[in-house]
Amino acid sequence: MDNNFIIWKDKYLTNVESIDKQHKLLVEQLNLTYKFYLENELETATDALERFVITIRNHFAAEEALMENKEYPATEEHKTLHFKLLHQLEKLYGFIRDDKAVLNMEVFDFLKSWLIDHIVRSDQELGNFLNLK
Repeated sequence: MDNNFIIWKDKYLTNVESIDKQHKLLVEQLNLTYKFYLENELETATDALERFVITIRNHFAAEEALMENKEYPATEEHKTLHFKLLHQLEKLYGFIRDDKAVLNMEVFDFLKSWLIDHIVRSDQELGNFLNLK
């Protein structure tokens, strides 16, 4: 049985090597968090979730620098989306860390849909722009 929560698919590619590499790392980290969750290692899963949040923060910063450098027309809109998503994710992580919420399948489903949706919608639009440059 495959314990991966998200299976990487080529349809997630932006064809921007640095962005795709970061997206694959995010998927790997979420899968690792899920693995710890399945093994009932909740403290380790919470630590892994923290690393996921840190990686998201770094990914967004790298994307934003790339957008500004390449003068992406939707930079401000994309940055606003990043801000909202990161705030939502950090709030969720804080609740889990502080035992005000539990890590469960609902959280994983949210994280999966959030990550895949962001890649397929926003980041692929950015990738299309960057691949024309």
